[in-house]
Amino acid sequence: MALTNGLFLGLGGAFYAAGIPQIGHIPVPNYLLAAPPSGYIEKSNPEHMYAQIKLFADVLHTMDNMGAAELRGT
Repeated sequence: MALTNGLFLGLGGAFYAAGIPQIGHIPVPNYLLAAPPSGYIEKSNPEHMYAQIKLFADVLHTMDNMGAAELRGT
């Protein structure tokens, strides 16, 4: 969540304003969006990618077992 002077900057602003919990996760480096034949896949680190995917799955699993009030922090 990107808060600046109490304002949410980014695509989740409407959800934040409505009090809806959310997760922002952008794991893709810009160079992977390039268009060379390899897509620069050789710059990827499999261990780091695995750790990111596992962490995100763990967060989603934890959130799936939480109630709405708990997600809101109330």
